[in-house]
Amino acid sequence: MNQTNPLPLAFCENTAALLGSAYPAFLAALAAAAPVALRINPSKLQWVNPLPQSAQIPWCKAGMYLPERPIFTLDPFFHGGGYYVQDASCMLLEAAVTPYLEALPQMQGPLKVLDLCAAPGGKSTHLAQLLPPDALLFSNEVVPGRARILLENLNKWGRDRVLVSQNQPRDFQALPFQFDLILVDAPCSGEGLFRKQPDAVQEWSQNQVQVCQLRQKDILEQIWPCLKPDGMLIYSTCTWNLSENEELLLRFAEAHSLQFLPLALPPDWGVQVSKDMPLYRAWPHFIPGEGFSLALLQKSKDSCHDGEDDSVPRTDKKNKQTRLRARQQRVVAEPSATLKSQTRQLATWLKQAENGDVFFKDGYFWFWPASAQVALQAAQSHLNLLNHGLCLAELKGQDLRPDPALALSPSLNRKAFPLRRLELEAALNYLRGEALTGMALQKTGWELMLYAGLPLGWAKATATHLNNAWPKAWKIRQSFAGQNVFHNREAFSAFKSLPEPD
Repeated sequence: MNQTNPLPLAFCENTAALLGSAYPAFLAALAAAAPVALRINPSKLQWVNPLPQSAQIPWCKAGMYLPERPIFTLDPFFHGGGYYVQDASCMLLEAAVTPYLEALPQMQGPLKVLDLCAAPGGKSTHLAQLLPPDALLFSNEVVPGRARILLENLNKWGRDRVLVSQNQPRDFQALPFQFDLILVDAPCSGEGLFRKQPDAVQEWSQNQVQVCQLRQKDILEQIWPCLKPDGMLIYSTCTWNLSENEELLLRFAEAHSLQFLPLALPPDWGVQVSKDMPLYRAWPHFIPGEGFSLALLQKSKDSCHDGEDDSVPRTDKKNKQTRLRARQQRVVAEPSATLKSQTRQLATWLKQAENGDVFFKDGYFWFWPASAQVALQAAQSHLNLLNHGLCLAELKGQDLRPDPALALSPSLNRKAFPLRRLELEAALNYLRGEALTGMALQKTGWELMLYAGLPLGWAKATATHLNNAWPKAWKIRQSFAGQNVFHNREAFSAFKSLPEPD
């Protein structure tokens, strides 16, 4: 931590009261270097060899510590969604979600999960790898710029059954269904970021803590009706104080029918449990990670507020849903011959197109599983969606321009496109958006660009040259003159891409 930013006195007093004799060790940890961790994407990467114990993150199977911080921007695996750089403490989400999933009874229909305050996407990508394949993940962010970053990160991660929205919490009350699991990673005063982000120290104040508590309470009140009876809400913050954790949650529990669920965490993990309730804290002097707090709230089975508008009879709601489905079916019931042909072509770009529907909306073709059409239609009616499933292609005139999200999706049928394998320097030039020169041309059309077996994106071959189609918004813009990119790549030798499909 930058020693020129002294810790606020009120923060020191609050934290010393929480930690007692361990407070000096906490201060020493804040002054030490922050550990570096990442979480690989199991749908894209695998370990080369079993990790040494010093590199393992015990509460996250796909997580690992790095001995030093490399330049992630110079690794094509980073841009291709091969892993997510994330604080190890935040990966404790896995210790909460995994037991919940294991205890679930047989369900009718897919599991519906909401990550309410999801940007930039660390916990949504983690949920994406933990949830069953048929589960639906709704990832929401109210701030427009952050919502776009969330969509980018989820596109790169590559899970298809994800809808990204930009909505207020109360907007989800309009949906005709409730969620089985909701994650509220609440905006907070940021005490757990002090070591990595010195500016957070300057922004902290006791008044800011109270402002955050009021905001957190409002978020919980708005989203609680959207949770099913017997459903679970995970509440987390990157702060330690009582106001934004125990005090807030205990007051919330007084007004709602719920119970707090304990976690069976091994003592050697170093996670501390509150003396007042099952709330779990990660402190930097106990575990190699930053500050994080987490609690599990289970809604009572007999909760009387089901989140629907009781002034509308259920039969009317069903009729509304039926009319909604009929309207959408009429839109696609009589497509033009050209649209039919394009839809058939797009189906060949997917491994299992028969499991879903290809449809055209807002200038793009999308793919969404057939078993979840009702949920998609409801979301389209009531939410401000940034996507409508897996984006396959943009329609430019009469031509199909494959979307970056398709290149990064494990659902892509690689056999549908010529493959061009790039070495490290060529891959970095591609990711910078530079002209692709000195490459042999075979036939015209779209090509899939790969690095070490991992798909990155598209390029279009003409009779004379190869056009770089890496999105401009994603381009590497920093200058790394003089950096040894090959030495940097050695930092990631613990994992490799999955074997390519036959």
